[in-house]
Amino acid sequence: MNLGIYIDTMLDINRLEKINKFVDHAIENKLFSDISIFYDNIGQNPFNTKCGMFNSTELWSFHGTLLVLSIEALRTTLNIVNNINIIYYYNWDTKVNAIDLATNCSSIKNIICRNEKENSDIYRLTGKKSCGISENFNNITELLLRCKNEHQSNNHNVYQTA
Repeated sequence: MNLGIYIDTMLDINRLEKINKFVDHAIENKLFSDISIFYDNIGQNPFNTKCGMFNSTELWSFHGTLLVLSIEALRTTLNIVNNINIIYYYNWDTKVNAIDLATNCSSIKNIICRNEKENSDIYRLTGKKSCGISENFNNITELLLRCKNEHQSNNHNVYQTA
């Protein structure tokens, strides 16, 4: 599976550290065929990142599963017509309002939450159940695979009924 992680900024060192730990583990254990990080705003990266890092303008050529960490990035991603399985990793950004959340999440099938409260919030505000909970990228690989399988089975069913 080709995995992309889309962040709005590289200036959040705490979030970048968690992403790097996840990427290191995923690459060492060969959990994905390829991993790329996409960003809107560049900043200094104090980590030895073991995958490609690209400006979000390069998303036009990406195909695979895209883990999106901000509502602004989700808004951008929804305008891309490539073969991308979008998964929104809810509440890494602090400025999400209910209308933005409901509007943008209505267009995607897969959401991962960071804790139980956010899991309840996402259901209350959007009417969608998440794929599961992953605090700070812990055990997120199994959730990504579950979301990918649900995405494929939904697409398979659409083609069968058409």
